[in-house]
Amino acid sequence: MVSVAGGWRDVNGQKMQFSFVRIADNSKRMRGGIADHGRKGFTLIEILLVIALIGLLTGFLLVDWGNVSESFGRRNWKQSIEESFRRAHYLAETEDEALRVRFDPEESVLVLERLDGGEELERFPLRGVEEISEVATGASTSLSRGARDLIFSIEFGRDGSAETVVFDVTRSDGESRFQNHPFSGRLIDPEEEGSELFR
Repeated sequence: MVSVAGGWRDVNGQKMQFSFVRIADNSKRMRGGIADHGRKGFTLIEILLVIALIGLLTGFLLVDWGNVSESFGRRNWKQSIEESFRRAHYLAETEDEALRVRFDPEESVLVLERLDGGEELERFPLRGVEEISEVATGASTSLSRGARDLIFSIEFGRDGSAETVVFDVTRSDGESRFQNHPFSGRLIDPEEEGSELFR
């Protein structure tokens, strides 16, 4: 924009006319075909778009996180059982004493304790497990879901070996049947071919 201004001024007793030209650059800069008036910031549409995208991504993550935490919870109790068996195997062998792992239904934990005296050594929480019941022990091959012992426990000898037990784990979402490996502490499906350790 060009503006011209002028006027009269008294210089040393004489009137002199003057003028000056002022040029101001207020031209519109173009950005992507849209006029930029020098404003900084985001438009309302841009802000709403970002909020909508964040909301969608959060929704997807929450749905997936629910599935992940549910499957983690399912794995967690099984890993706790195996961990308690491995720990009992290790301690019985290294400390040369008989141990027992028993299920406490009131607190939903497996308790590792000395067989003589019942001194508690460690606890293993089993989140979501309501009951563990023994189905068959040792040389027994009966896998019926009939008679069960009320208190589940597995004894570990001084050499670290455990008695072989088939047991059911009852949770709110179902029931699973397992058999412990007498030396490694792994859980085995007793109905899988070749997994029976009773023979």
